[in-house]
Amino acid sequence: MLNAREEKFVAALVAGDSQRAAYRKAFKQSRKWKDATVDTKACLLWKQDKIQERYFEVREEVARAAHDEGIVTAKDILRELAKIGFADITDYLTVKSDLVQIKNTEDIPRARIGAISAIKQGNFGIEMKLHDKVRALELMARIYGLVNGQPMQQADDNGLSEAIGNAAKEIFADEVLDVQQKTTEDTDVVGASDSKTEL
Repeated sequence: MLNAREEKFVAALVAGDSQRAAYRKAFKQSRKWKDATVDTKACLLWKQDKIQERYFEVREEVARAAHDEGIVTAKDILRELAKIGFADITDYLTVKSDLVQIKNTEDIPRARIGAISAIKQGNFGIEMKLHDKVRALELMARIYGLVNGQPMQQADDNGLSEAIGNAAKEIFADEVLDVQQKTTEDTDVVGASDSKTEL
């Protein structure tokens, strides 16, 4: 059982504060101390088993509450990365001869809107910028274990990596179907135009 100050220390750590900041919040007299002194005391407090047990207990409660309230899930994260990573330029614009025309946002599939990072009126017309597709694919590859053959690991992630991996399988299956359908449609179109083109 922790006392009130220890609970406050744990709560501040769970909220994302450093050990130093958490210690200063919990023990007001430490605000006058040198950083090195606070760091030593905070480290000693953190090393106590009861503090670490309570920290992981509270962190798990917060994660469970966030999940139960639907704040964010591993599947949500993967879905947003997939929007960016699997975005296709033809979802946002059309090219006819020398004319590039940006589609109206109502005409862009809702699942693809999240890949847009900015739309602005520039000197030469409307400019649209997408989020970094390569970065999104790199993150998904790390999460899914395609980089160095091992999934991304985080210390004491309470199953987050596994949950993200499972969500990735589900989302990737949906995206693969979308890509296969689009490829089939594109092949039909390419095949039709190739047969009409004389070389």
